[in-house]
Amino acid sequence: MSSSSMNGNGVFMADGFSQTRPPRFEGVHYGYWRNIMELFIGSTDSDLWNIVPDGPLKVKEARGKWIEQDKKKFQLNSKATNLMYSALGLEKYHRITRCKIAKEIWDKLQVAH
Repeated sequence: MSSSSMNGNGVFMADGFSQTRPPRFEGVHYGYWRNIMELFIGSTDSDLWNIVPDGPLKVKEARGKWIEQDKKKFQLNSKATNLMYSALGLEKYHRITRCKIAKEIWDKLQVAH
């Protein structure tokens, strides 16, 4: 069982991290969240983390002609994007809602904070 407390800034902090849910970002302590999110995504799948800073390589073929490698790139980006969306509070979600790739979300948050 994990304990929880309020930090000195009145922000609720839970002890420990979930292995199944991404760390929540509501707009404060971006550097801390960024580091924890990087660890979370990387621990999920190292190939998954590579999609975030580097972006997925563009698949030039029509979807019906994709080979397994193309499908994997698409799937990795979809997973990373889903994790990013899942980690954001409503205000931050509205800032990135038009982003379709994880790198766009990561970069937009980086610039904003």
